Amino acid sequence: HHAVIDTAEWWKKRGGDVTVLPVDGDGLVNPQEVAAAIKPATALVSVMHVNNETGTIQDIPAIGAVCREHGVVFHSDCVQSFGKLRFRIDEINADIASISSHKIYGPKGTGALIVRRGVRISPRFIGGSQERNLRTGTENVPGIVGFGAAAALCAGLLDSEILRLKAMRDRLESMIMERIPNIRINGSREFRAPGLLNVSLIGCEGEALLIALDRKGICVSTGSACSAGAAGASHVLLALGMDMMTAQSSLRFSFGRFNVPEDVDTVLNVLPGIVERQRQTAAPGLRAQLQ
Repeated sequence: HHAVIDTAEWWKKRGGDVTVLPVDGDGLVNPQEVAAAIKPATALVSVMHVNNETGTIQDIPAIGAVCREHGVVFHSDCVQSFGKLRFRIDEINADIASISSHKIYGPKGTGALIVRRGVRISPRFIGGSQERNLRTGTENVPGIVGFGAAAALCAGLLDSEILRLKAMRDRLESMIMERIPNIRINGSREFRAPGLLNVSLIGCEGEALLIALDRKGICVSTGSACSAGAAGASHVLLALGMDMMTAQSSLRFSFGRFNVPEDVDTVLNVLPGIVERQRQTAAPGLRAQLQ
């Protein structure tokens, strides 16, 4: 996620040493490669728990165990997994974890940094003792209370929501595979969060598909919301080893609290026709992918 990538680039420009590990074709980081990359001077390892574009779940407990064995602080971006998977921070061996309110329908602009007791970090802002001396400024009490209330509601519904979202996602996936030829499901199908489906519709242009679906009242994306408006293909999909044109033919379908099974039918009623029409009128380069 750019929240981590851009921070790493910021550190690199200031003379810091940054190592970026590759992922396999499913988007998974190998814990053994993490161990091999750790140097005597390594201060921090950061790995996303759930990818926000593909839903791939990393083996965070194993990676955290590697970091603990080497005495390196381990951070995990748990924004996409918090409220979507049942887990405890201490069980995933994270020293520091980031979570966000808006992902569980709480107030926007509110998040939390969970820091394991004994881990010392420097404050980002100086000038006050708020939030345990880590972030100065008057606390956003309504946001904090709203986040807590959203988390409590989410915890009570989590198990049933996991099953409900997974059922809708799996049905959409299976029917797309049945009704539309020349597609690719992106990310791990074994280690995957419920509610996320990323699919490449070969021979189509993702942005054109997005616009056509939007006209039918269906909201999808071609990448993460944080990258909306960015030119080029998703860096997440390119990291899986796919070519530029395939990556640009991809759509992300996201299911949430307010989706119902009938929404799957709505998509299936229009998507095959849209794909067929776009393939018939596609540029030669796109049509060549279908041969």
